Amino acid sequence: PGLEGPVADGVLALVAVRGLPGWAAAAVLAAGVAALMSTMDSQLLVMSAMVVRDLPRVFKRERFRFPGRRTSIILLAAVGLALAIRPAGTMLAIATQAFTGLAVLFPVTIAAAYWRGANPWAGLASIITGQALVALYHFKLLPSYGFLPVVPVVLASAAVLIAGSLLFPARELEPWAGPPTRTGMLRALAFALIFLAALDFWAWPQAGTGLLGLPVWLPYHLELCLLLSLVIARLCRAPQQEQNLRSRSVSTPSRPR
Repeated sequence: PGLEGPVADGVLALVAVRGLPGWAAAAVLAAGVAALMSTMDSQLLVMSAMVVRDLPRVFKRERFRFPGRRTSIILLAAVGLALAIRPAGTMLAIATQAFTGLAVLFPVTIAAAYWRGANPWAGLASIITGQALVALYHFKLLPSYGFLPVVPVVLASAAVLIAGSLLFPARELEPWAGPPTRTGMLRALAFALIFLAALDFWAWPQAGTGLLGLPVWLPYHLELCLLLSLVIARLCRAPQQEQNLRSRSVSTPSRPR
């Protein structure tokens, strides 16, 4: 109670300090700072790569010839700092708005990966349509009818992409991914099961503390994080193992009969 506006962004730190032991609160806050830093540096690297690498390709140049190209990451960080000092809303509102904008790319990404007939210009029109709807919903110019803005935005983007690609199908374009395989389906099933287990909806009414004064749900989610890490590590090692097997089979000479 009493936490309104930007002050509400500190609710997680407040709960950790008041409801957890000192060492556990410090670990939670350190984990939050680590997650924030990893997200920030990734976003800065992506934005600077767009300025230094992607934009020159649009103008058919190897790279821009302006003195400040190496300082683009500093300028982008300064803009982010200015927005953080004077935020446009609460962290939840900003995250919701950002998620809606990113969701516009979902239909285009899926189509580029699996649909041979996806038209690039239809994909561009899909992105423009979706971002326009995001702006209209942000300024309350469209009714929501009880839905989150992400629902009609994604549906409209998908409709524009599908209609444009069916009317003007692309030629001589290969999708990023091949047809679904048994191994791929098993991997998708593993991630889906972990996602469903992370929802933990059967234990929502439960509350209280357990061992060492920690919340009862914390050990369960730590185990899920460990399981997810093991699955990802296994998937990362699989291509290398397949490559090693292929190299061994090629290097081993066949015996004469």
